Amino acid sequence: MIMGRTDSKRLPRLVSNPLFLVLSAVLIAVLTAVLSKPPTALDEFTPADEFSAIRAMVTLEELLVESEPHVNGSPLNLLVRERIEARFEDLGYQPEIQSLFHCHPHFGSCANVENIIAVKAGSEGRDAVLVTAHYDSSWAGPGAGDDGAGTASIIEMARMANEFGQFRNDVIFLITDAEEQGLVGAHAFAEDHPLFSKVKAVINLEARGVTGPSMMFETGDGNRSIIRILSKSLDRPVANSVSYEVYKRMPNDTDYSVYRNRGVMGVNFAFNQGVALYHSKLDDVSHLDSNSVQHQGDNASAMLFALADRDIAKIQSREDAAYIDVFGRVLWHYPISIATGVTVVLTVLILLGIILTYKKKITPVGVILALIAQVVAIIVLVGGAWLLNWPLGEMVETNPIEHPFPGVAQFCVFIVCIVAVWFAGKLLAHRVSYGDAMLVSWAGFAALALALDFNLPAGSFLALLPMAAFFTGMLLDTVRYRSRNGLLFASVFGFWTASYIAAYFFFMLGTIISFNYTHLMVIPLVLPVLLAIPLWFSAVSDPIPGWKPGFFLAGLVIAAAIYHQFLPGFSQDRPRGMNLVYQQRASVDQSYLVLESPRNAVDQSYAEIAGFGLSDLPGTYSSNAFPLNKDQPTVSRFATTTPSLGLAEAAVTELSIGDEVESTGSARIVNFLVSAPPDSERLVIAFPTSSEINKAYVNGVLAIDGNAETKRRVTSTFIAMPYPGPEEISVEVQFEGRLPEGFNVLARMAFPESLWEEYRYTWPENTEPIFHGFRAEVVSGFRLSQD
Repeated sequence: MIMGRTDSKRLPRLVSNPLFLVLSAVLIAVLTAVLSKPPTALDEFTPADEFSAIRAMVTLEELLVESEPHVNGSPLNLLVRERIEARFEDLGYQPEIQSLFHCHPHFGSCANVENIIAVKAGSEGRDAVLVTAHYDSSWAGPGAGDDGAGTASIIEMARMANEFGQFRNDVIFLITDAEEQGLVGAHAFAEDHPLFSKVKAVINLEARGVTGPSMMFETGDGNRSIIRILSKSLDRPVANSVSYEVYKRMPNDTDYSVYRNRGVMGVNFAFNQGVALYHSKLDDVSHLDSNSVQHQGDNASAMLFALADRDIAKIQSREDAAYIDVFGRVLWHYPISIATGVTVVLTVLILLGIILTYKKKITPVGVILALIAQVVAIIVLVGGAWLLNWPLGEMVETNPIEHPFPGVAQFCVFIVCIVAVWFAGKLLAHRVSYGDAMLVSWAGFAALALALDFNLPAGSFLALLPMAAFFTGMLLDTVRYRSRNGLLFASVFGFWTASYIAAYFFFMLGTIISFNYTHLMVIPLVLPVLLAIPLWFSAVSDPIPGWKPGFFLAGLVIAAAIYHQFLPGFSQDRPRGMNLVYQQRASVDQSYLVLESPRNAVDQSYAEIAGFGLSDLPGTYSSNAFPLNKDQPTVSRFATTTPSLGLAEAAVTELSIGDEVESTGSARIVNFLVSAPPDSERLVIAFPTSSEINKAYVNGVLAIDGNAETKRRVTSTFIAMPYPGPEEISVEVQFEGRLPEGFNVLARMAFPESLWEEYRYTWPENTEPIFHGFRAEVVSGFRLSQD
């Protein structure tokens, strides 16, 4: 079927050379890393109708001039809100402040919300595009990346919008409050503001780090139409539907989750590199990459202008799309409804082409041995990567989420890929024909494509794209000169495509996990390894290489792993996240100082020197256990005892327990008033995780809804409020079945300066506060009487 006219020529020999294949895979990986980088930030002299990251950065510096955390409800957050409001007024808008006490019942989160809303009225005004970000920060950092960059970018987009005439649709610029407290501001807007009824499309700006390309990581169900719009509108799209499918299954949420759950289509953009700085003290303007801000602004503004003059009520589709960007320049996409049909057609054509080309060389024994070769290669790859977990991640202290110098470890993984292919070929060369190996490889890809079609259709491109590339190469092989190994270009095209997909997801996994999970990071690399095996059999059929190359490759891995031992696992730009926490527990009459690292990265050497040992402490709200007696669950922490500072505790009064019979059964009702100590920054009311909470209300507002369907699939068992103020707070909790034994009330306050003096000058370098940061916690336990 696929035959040419003459014997092999120089080009086929070059293409089948193992060194050429290795170098081409390296080139693809380099291009994947380099071309996906964000564009250069445009300066303040950029034309007024274009987005300028430098203008946005100047705005951001003015908004966050103190460079301190500004949590919802704090005095500094109010000041930031006033500055944002003033910027919109300077641009000619009339911003509205949506101010109310609100709770998000999925999370048990309550807050005094102050959302900022500015509207550019459209000519029709029937529908609206919502452009949104949040302005509050986490407890530890100034929030320049998350999400000051989004706020400043929206102000820049609002300025740009003034350069254009009236759009068809309203454009609502919404800067939400209390996102970090559980999406409370976005939920308040969706539940209580009349403008939400007009919203038909959402553009949300987020960040999980301080650098990297702006990736569209989340959209809604029925996204085929908006993906088509995105592919036509963005100059440098970065997006893939596998990430979206994974994100849907993760417990993480953003403001867009509130709108998506209400069926509103949208796109969610974020840059997610430099994640070691996420929610840390170093999430400030000086560490924020202006190029990432430029990419985010370009993407968001392009989508805004694409939607503002469109009939956006029609962008909801009946089906989803599968999609992936190609080097950050083109978004390749197709409706998932065609995936199975295309898979079947490509499978028939590819396997038929292989069988007709190699019908005299394919044997049952050869096919079985080729399958064994594939299995051996996978075992060597994943097993070798698992062994690398120790020298790359377990034996050395390293950032658990993002290594500051990943290049040497990535080199180790790449060499292990070569070893996997070499070892499979070494074992079975001369026993397996090129046709046997090719048939098994592409039959495996066809099986993978079908499995994805039925289980993860948005991820079908993982197998379909290499199959489509192979078929394209088949067409070229029909007209090229005949070589000893037919379908050579088809194989190479498929290998190149699989190499791109593998590099794409390998680098992406590197922003989520570190090298103590190397065996997981290499899973995408299985794709090119399986396709390299037929090419290897083709190239090394005569003579068979000896064992020396294998020993050389193994030596390279060992040398690189040893060198990796001397690289710092933390740096100024990728610091260790570690907090110092004072915990005062009234019920056990004991206080502690705790070294805390939410990412399990406590500096154990420092802990030992400073007198912190592993201790089993009574639980707090973080473990949802209450310290009523010594029999309650404990948590292992690096801690030391310390004299109590006698900080004020939260008070619970008018505690009452009653029954309420409903049509669905009986509920136990607990009512009480709680008041926070003076200067409290946070108040948490926590029940054991075994509690069956049906509903909870705070000051009459629904705070927990046990019947709500959420991504977490778990009903919250605690209620949290930032800056609760001095007033008494009314709480009502409805339990199904037996009441819990009791509950905790935790009051958070600023970390005492007197305690910090002892550690100020010995605190480890490259270590910064993260997430909840330095703090004092006073935990009180309260019993509930039982029948």
